[in-house]
Amino acid sequence: MDGYSFVFGAGITRSHLYAGVLLDIWQHRFPDGETETANIAVTASALYYLRGRGGFFLEGGLGLSDYRMLKGLHGGLLFESADTTYFK
Repeated sequence: MDGYSFVFGAGITRSHLYAGVLLDIWQHRFPDGETETANIAVTASALYYLRGRGGFFLEGGLGLSDYRMLKGLHGGLLFESADTTYFK
């Protein structure tokens, strides 16, 4: 399914630690012009290198996502002006 996608990530580095956050947004509008679906995901992760840069590392993370399919759109971005009726 086609659609628009936006990905933004940022992070920091401190000797043995690499940490970052990623925002991923995807949305698709159906040909009727009133139905739209979108997936929004936010992920935070960290890598810890036991010997500085390189070698064995540990990785962990946490993510949240939201998937919506709504009908009755009236313009706007990411459903700000959508009706509260979910698509059935």
